Amino acid sequence: MMIKKLVNYIKNDELKIICTNMSVNIINYDVIMDVEDTYVRLLHNNKQLLIKGNNLKLNKLLDREILITGNINKIEL
Repeated sequence: MMIKKLVNYIKNDELKIICTNMSVNIINYDVIMDVEDTYVRLLHNNKQLLIKGNNLKLNKLLDREILITGNINKIEL
Protein backbone atom coordinates (compact mmCIF):
# COMPACT_ATOMS: atom_id res chain seq x y z
CA MET A 1 0.00 0.00 0.00
CA MET A 2 2.74 2.48 0.93
CA ILE A 3 4.72 1.68 -2.23
CA LYS A 4 1.62 2.26 -4.38
CA LYS A 5 1.13 5.71 -2.79
CA LEU A 6 4.78 6.55 -3.39
CA VAL A 7 4.62 5.48 -7.06
CA ASN A 8 1.42 7.51 -7.58
CA TYR A 9 3.09 10.56 -6.04
CA ILE A 10 6.17 10.25 -8.24
CA LYS A 11 4.27 9.51 -11.47
CA ASN A 12 1.59 12.17 -10.91
CA ASP A 13 1.21 14.26 -14.08
CA GLU A 14 -1.84 16.28 -13.05
CA LEU A 15 -1.54 19.99 -13.82
CA LYS A 16 -1.29 22.04 -10.63
CA ILE A 17 -1.58 25.82 -10.45
CA ILE A 18 -0.68 27.46 -7.16
CA CYS A 19 -1.39 31.19 -6.94
CA THR A 20 0.23 33.40 -4.33
CA ASN A 21 0.74 37.11 -3.98
CA MET A 22 2.59 38.27 -7.13
CA SER A 23 3.40 34.73 -8.38
CA VAL A 24 1.99 31.59 -9.97
CA ASN A 25 3.64 28.20 -9.56
CA ILE A 26 2.74 25.74 -12.33
CA ILE A 27 3.58 22.04 -11.96
CA ASN A 28 3.44 19.36 -14.68
CA TYR A 29 3.16 21.59 -17.76
CA ASP A 30 4.33 20.08 -21.06
CA VAL A 31 5.80 22.96 -23.09
CA ILE A 32 6.49 26.67 -22.72
CA MET A 33 5.08 28.11 -25.95
CA ASP A 34 5.54 31.90 -25.61
CA VAL A 35 7.11 34.22 -23.08
CA GLU A 36 6.52 37.95 -23.20
CA ASP A 37 6.55 40.75 -20.64
CA THR A 38 2.73 40.74 -20.63
CA TYR A 39 1.87 37.05 -21.03
CA VAL A 40 3.18 33.49 -20.74
CA ARG A 41 1.59 30.68 -22.74
CA LEU A 42 2.08 27.03 -21.70
CA LEU A 43 0.76 23.73 -23.04
CA HIS A 44 -0.56 20.78 -21.02
CA ASN A 45 -2.32 17.78 -22.63
CA ASN A 46 -2.88 19.79 -25.84
CA LYS A 47 -4.63 22.55 -23.87
CA GLN A 48 -3.24 26.06 -23.54
CA LEU A 49 -2.71 27.85 -20.27
CA LEU A 50 -2.36 31.63 -20.57
CA ILE A 51 -1.08 33.86 -17.78
CA LYS A 52 -1.58 37.59 -18.41
CA GLY A 53 -0.10 40.51 -16.52
CA ASN A 54 2.79 42.98 -16.51
CA ASN A 55 6.51 42.60 -15.83
CA LEU A 56 6.20 38.79 -15.94
CA LYS A 57 9.38 36.80 -15.34
CA LEU A 58 10.02 33.05 -15.40
CA ASN A 59 11.93 31.11 -12.78
CA LYS A 60 12.56 27.46 -13.57
CA LEU A 61 12.27 25.34 -10.43
CA LEU A 62 12.28 21.70 -11.53
CA ASP A 63 11.99 19.77 -14.78
CA ARG A 64 8.24 20.37 -15.28
CA GLU A 65 7.73 23.13 -12.73
CA ILE A 66 7.93 26.88 -13.28
CA LEU A 67 7.36 29.97 -11.16
CA ILE A 68 6.00 33.08 -12.87
CA THR A 69 6.41 36.34 -10.96
CA GLY A 70 5.13 39.84 -11.66
CA ASN A 71 1.81 41.65 -11.69
CA ILE A 72 -0.51 38.78 -12.63
CA ASN A 73 -3.97 39.86 -13.79
CA LYS A 74 -5.54 36.77 -15.30
CA ILE A 75 -5.09 33.01 -15.74
CA GLU A 76 -6.95 31.31 -18.60
CA LEU A 77 -7.22 27.59 -19.32
